[in-house]
Amino acid sequence: MFIEEYFAQIEAWIAPSPDVLSWSLLKDKRSQTIGYLRGLIEFSNGSQLHVMEFVDTQHTVERYKYAYHYQDR
Repeated sequence: MFIEEYFAQIEAWIAPSPDVLSWSLLKDKRSQTIGYLRGLIEFSNGSQLHVMEFVDTQHTVERYKYAYHYQDR
């Protein structure tokens, strides 16, 4: 899978959710299959999810480094 496809999958998962108030993602393509993703998802209840992933999608989705931080209102 190309990294652009992975980025598109993440956006397709976030965008239609009725609980998501707003979101922003910074996508950095490092090669055809390696990329960096950082973002913030704000939910309608006031909570937030901060996301960071450094991934390789050559054979499977392999996360070299990742962090997810959820904070409530």
